[in-house]
Amino acid sequence: MIQERYGYAKERARNEIEDWYRSMESNLAEQIEPLRSGIQNLSSTVERIAQEQFPRARLKAKEAFNDAEETVKQNPLLVVVIAFGLGFLIGVLTRR
Repeated sequence: MIQERYGYAKERARNEIEDWYRSMESNLAEQIEPLRSGIQNLSSTVERIAQEQFPRARLKAKEAFNDAEETVKQNPLLVVVIAFGLGFLIGVLTRR
């Protein structure tokens, strides 16, 4: 197509394409490196935040478990009724 459009010889068209490819390859390499660095920084930041938040999440889960356990101890009959109701509802919904 380049030969036809610009009247280039086959070798000149090939050289034009190769030059364009090399310039694009160089530009892409220059653009990829900052992206790679940014992704590495983001990954490090996410890892650090996750490590900081894990103990908090663990503590909150323990607190929720303890609260649920205390509720069961204080209201065992209510918990049994709720469990029965949920079981009945699940049974009705899955029977279809």
